Amino acid sequence: MGGLRNVDIFRVLGLSDVTVTSELPWLETLRLDSLKRVTELPSFRSLERLRSAVVVGLSVRDLTSVSEAPSLAELIFIGRRGLSPDVALPFVRHPSLRKATFSLGDERKDRRVREMLALPPVFEA
Repeated sequence: MGGLRNVDIFRVLGLSDVTVTSELPWLETLRLDSLKRVTELPSFRSLERLRSAVVVGLSVRDLTSVSEAPSLAELIFIGRRGLSPDVALPFVRHPSLRKATFSLGDERKDRRVREMLALPPVFEA
């Protein structure tokens, strides 16, 4: 018997804290979408079963906490304009990451991230 395996939090107005997501040990897939007030993510280090994460439309500038998920295999990140390709640095040589799609709103920046990660995309952004 287990707990929540899939969580999708979409457009919850006023939500600024998603710390509860780091307290779901059975979590396998997580989608955080259009949460404009979320500026930080909790450490995903304890999410040993998390395989897939989608982070879209948040005001997050640092993804180190996501990179701490030990079994993360797929990541989609669609960030706000103005972010540097350095946002992807925590995923360079990530031990379990197999696919990643980053969209930073600028083709040159997106290309730089693809070069840094050298991974196939989850989908073409």
